[in-house]
Amino acid sequence: MRSLLQVPLLDENRIDEALSSKADAICLDWASVGEQPDQSKALGLVKYALARRSAQETTARVFLRIHPMPSLKVDRDLDALIPFRPDGLFLPECETERSIKALSVRLEAQEAIVGLAKASIKIIASVADTPASVFGLQGYDAESDRLVAMTWNAQKLADDLNLRQSETHRSTMLSSPIQLARSLCVLAASSAGVPALDTILDNPADETGFERETSTALRDGFSGKMATHPKQVPIINKIFADRHNGQKSEF
Repeated sequence: MRSLLQVPLLDENRIDEALSSKADAICLDWASVGEQPDQSKALGLVKYALARRSAQETTARVFLRIHPMPSLKVDRDLDALIPFRPDGLFLPECETERSIKALSVRLEAQEAIVGLAKASIKIIASVADTPASVFGLQGYDAESDRLVAMTWNAQKLADDLNLRQSETHRSTMLSSPIQLARSLCVLAASSAGVPALDTILDNPADETGFERETSTALRDGFSGKMATHPKQVPIINKIFADRHNGQKSEF
């Protein structure tokens, strides 16, 4: 997986752009949706995106961002979303391997209900989003049949550490704690045998800066990168093309 495009779920035009973007995967942000009537609209758009995926109108895998574990909201997320049979879930603020295992147990039960084979629904885990999660990076299971990629969230971690934005959002000058988390994400993913996807650090509107940032991610051992706009996807796919040539799909 080279490119993972984040998409706000309540914007059908953005979803259409994402599905046509040549991203390897898109992530629809279910967790940020409020209460009714937004949830009803969001579920309709989830159904729409996955119908286009089933009709092979896009090659992008469709992931849905749920709430962090542990939370009662996760069970409600799964009840609402799994009947639509997404390719996978995006788990934010994943603090340890136990979070993956707990989510997998819930998913196995849901898969049985909707008639899917075990481990059909995959997981992308954001594993260095909080100070606690950085200390939980050891021990992610290399034999997991669900985990297909790992990433991290510089903004969330910086907020938790009360770091100034100017010190955390320049890929050429990361503060020490943010750089440590970034490096450990690469090492943890390598140990687990899955791709590490870099987060976005610089201003995404700066295409030159984004290209430089993406090249830095390749140099530092990442296998791909997150994107927030379709125009970033070709940059990511081009820079990471050589690393993925000849490789089989991760799932």
